[in-house]
Amino acid sequence: MKSNINQEIAWNDLKIGQGVNLKDIKKDGRHIRLEVYGVSKEVTNDYHLFYSFLKELPAKVKMGALTPPIIVKGIPENPGLTGVLVIDYSHITFHAFTNKNRINFDLYSCKDFDSEVVIKHAEKFFGVSRNNMIIKEDLRF
Repeated sequence: MKSNINQEIAWNDLKIGQGVNLKDIKKDGRHIRLEVYGVSKEVTNDYHLFYSFLKELPAKVKMGALTPPIIVKGIPENPGLTGVLVIDYSHITFHAFTNKNRINFDLYSCKDFDSEVVIKHAEKFFGVSRNNMIIKEDLRF
């Protein structure tokens, strides 16, 4: 059957997780997500700061970068920066929201890492303490 690239996906017909036995899934990985509040507008727009943040973090968690940091500007209605770095064990991403003085950040890896190192790195670069962060973490080993 030839695929039609213009064919719409029938989302209502999708069966998510059907037939998946959760006991058979190998659980591995650590995921840390930070919601950082009270960040200055200057920080949320500082391309070079975020570039350095992404460039330096992999070595701190004993991983390597597979790409250079990729950082893009938001649209005028939602100013700020968004970035991603592909690392040898998964990814690092962030979204900086200028109008909300907030940064949402996450690092996922199937290799274990020290979350405290990530939090301290964020404190240093973003100019706020962990008191200004909501920290969410999942561990699956």
